[in-house]
Amino acid sequence: MNPHPVDATDFSPAYFERMAALEDSHPWTASMRKLTLALLQRHCPARPRRMLDVGCGTGRFLKDWQMTTSALQWLGIDLFPEALTLARDRCRASLSAASAAALPFGAASVEAIHCADVLQHMSLADCARALDEFARVLVPDGVLALRVRGAPSFRRGNDRDFSHSFTPAGLRATLGTRNFEVLFLSRVNAMPSLWAEMRERGGAPHAGSTVKHIVVRREGDARSGLLRAYLALERAWVSIAPFGLPWGHTIVCIARRRGARVAGA
Repeated sequence: MNPHPVDATDFSPAYFERMAALEDSHPWTASMRKLTLALLQRHCPARPRRMLDVGCGTGRFLKDWQMTTSALQWLGIDLFPEALTLARDRCRASLSAASAAALPFGAASVEAIHCADVLQHMSLADCARALDEFARVLVPDGVLALRVRGAPSFRRGNDRDFSHSFTPAGLRATLGTRNFEVLFLSRVNAMPSLWAEMRERGGAPHAGSTVKHIVVRREGDARSGLLRAYLALERAWVSIAPFGLPWGHTIVCIARRRGARVAGA
């Protein structure tokens, strides 16, 4: 993990409203959901009982997860009650305000955890606690789906908005120390990340309104169509390739919790 100063996001009610709109319309958020859901369907235990979204935000991933998977109980936590207010309108789940570093669930109580774009906003100490918590609450053979900020490949210096970033090797190692077996690990968002680094190096400002530095364009914009087509090709490649992409500002990981299942559990 690479720590650096953070230009923090203002997690206000208006921010979460903008984020909800972004999740509904942006090709990148849609592509990340499709990739993660396909990987979860491939690797999740059969007939899961409890599924947990850590940092569920406004609930869009939970909504789509419920449409693709059957489970007895859906759980979601987020640090911000303002996000949970929007999530309750989007999905049917038991939602509560809590930190990833102190999950309000018992040991070995959930079959799958999804956590996207949360760990990079935490301190290094709280990030470590969150990973410990994921290992604690997952059942043996339970599955963890992570999406984290990848360290820039070609640029050096402080990142914006994030407390730290990850490398694939570093993430694999830190999961291994917690008895996780990595099933899938790749950088994604390769060409858009390269383009973003080139623009930042040239000092080019963002065009249009942004949420977390993601440009929000009007519906039907040709650039959104090109991005959607590229991300579909990238998604197809990383799903079947024997090795991950060499660069990209996002890392997607699926890992299984090792350990003997308790009799009768």
